[in-house]
Amino acid sequence: MTNLPKLSLSKSFSTYSSGSLSVIGICFVLSGATGLIYEVLWARMLGLVFGGTTLAVSTVLAAFMAD
Repeated sequence: MTNLPKLSLSKSFSTYSSGSLSVIGICFVLSGATGLIYEVLWARMLGLVFGGTTLAVSTVLAAFMAD
């Protein structure tokens, strides 16, 4: 069996300060929340066009997954 080198995650994160890591984390959360808001708005608008929520949600999910 081969001996694999041990990977240390603490070394890779030591170059970033905790403040910059928290800003990056906040940006990821805000980006995800914005995407969710867009998805809900598109589903509601397409629900008015299609007259049914199943087709609207399916269309929105297909569009977001294709992107």
